[in-house]
Amino acid sequence: MEHLFQWLMAHQALCGIAATLVSFIIGWALPSDKLMKVGFFVSQFIRKTFGAKLEEKIEDVVDAFDKGMKGDNPK
Repeated sequence: MEHLFQWLMAHQALCGIAATLVSFIIGWALPSDKLMKVGFFVSQFIRKTFGAKLEEKIEDVVDAFDKGMKGDNPK
């Protein structure tokens, strides 16, 4: 495990690029309904593990991010 951590620390730029590419591929490949199910699972996991207050704060952050992403779209 220590070797993996050291490799990740030595190759941060490569890991960042790889994580971005994987995120784009997942976002492109998975339909919206499956992503909604994943989001529901993550939300329930956070609620049961850390409590409803943290879940609500994370939802606020995601909502603000979503508004920012759609901020320049014409109505």
